[in-house]
Amino acid sequence: MVLASLGRFKQRGRDPVDFAAVFRKYSAIAMFQELRAVPGLSVSDAAKQLGINEARTRSLIEAGVLDAVKVGARWIVDPVSVERRRRLSPPRGRQFSPDRALGLLMLAANEPAPWLDRVAEWKLRRELARSRLKLLAPRLKERAEVLRVRAHPAALRRVAEEPHVVRSGPSAASELGLEISAPDVLEAYIPAKQLAKLARKYRLGLSRDPNVILHVVAGSWPFGPDRRVVPLSFAAMDLLESDDPRARRAGIAVLRRLDSR
Repeated sequence: MVLASLGRFKQRGRDPVDFAAVFRKYSAIAMFQELRAVPGLSVSDAAKQLGINEARTRSLIEAGVLDAVKVGARWIVDPVSVERRRRLSPPRGRQFSPDRALGLLMLAANEPAPWLDRVAEWKLRRELARSRLKLLAPRLKERAEVLRVRAHPAALRRVAEEPHVVRSGPSAASELGLEISAPDVLEAYIPAKQLAKLARKYRLGLSRDPNVILHVVAGSWPFGPDRRVVPLSFAAMDLLESDDPRARRAGIAVLRRLDSR
């Protein structure tokens, strides 16, 4: 995730958390070294690839949709994030709010979402009854902010065992019976208020070769204190949005299974 977007997380009733400051110390040198080795795109080039104007491209950078770093007065855009944006279908209908997106996925897994009021829960159950989960997927992207970072490979198991880290995607494959494996990568959900502590402890750094994919939840935390693995609906959605074609195929298969229930 770009440094520009790391300060967007907010905690209820509190000032925004300055995640940019947390990661700048650990990530800036490594990121600039990688940018020298792997050329990025200018805003103009990224806009041409996406078929939009430069102002819209800058808005996507500021929103954290496109990964980029600012060098002097100009942005250098990660081409992988541009390709990711091209690949993901535009949503049909309005995006669900973070709390409602999380609630819909919990309801899809037949689990409670106690932060929803009765009317919101009824509306989400109606959405699930009317439409397949796969068709709702583009509207669920606001459930969490995705942060792709790198930790020392020897530390991955310890990161996974930290309190409030709830594994998803390939990292939950064995428990959820998913036919996908990525033993050298950790994918997990974490509350936004725990991110700074985790980043400092394990010196997480922005990287073009990440081995930790964090879904950072700034809204209502959907998981209980003893939960270590997400429900199947969350894992399926994360697989569907993966950069790995194998993971996307696995995600589609799981969503078909969920939609056939």
